[in-house]
Amino acid sequence: VAKAAAGATSSLPVACVVNLARALGELQGAGYWVVGLDGAASQSLFDFSFPNLCALVVGAEGRGLRPLTRSKCDYLLSIPMLGNVGSLNVSVAAAAPLFGRGRQRREKGG
Repeated sequence: VAKAAAGATSSLPVACVVNLARALGELQGAGYWVVGLDGAASQSLFDFSFPNLCALVVGAEGRGLRPLTRSKCDYLLSIPMLGNVGSLNVSVAAAAPLFGRGRQRREKGG
């Protein structure tokens, strides 16, 4: 992953955890909102206003979020798709909300 990131990992904090559900609970305890991507979610990414402190959770390609991980999310968002494409690969799926979050921060002057 670090090689494919072409150096970007040196400018981002990266955490490795043993138990994702527990780590998400710790983030929530520290004031973060947990936002998960789920193709079946009723709330669209396009209509979502990201909270200031948020953690994005993206599931595995094909399987999506595990049930326990999904249950830990404060918000579940779908990425509206057009045409015959039903899903995106995980890197592209993650890029959409990250871009949206950045856009919202710039619009708020942050």
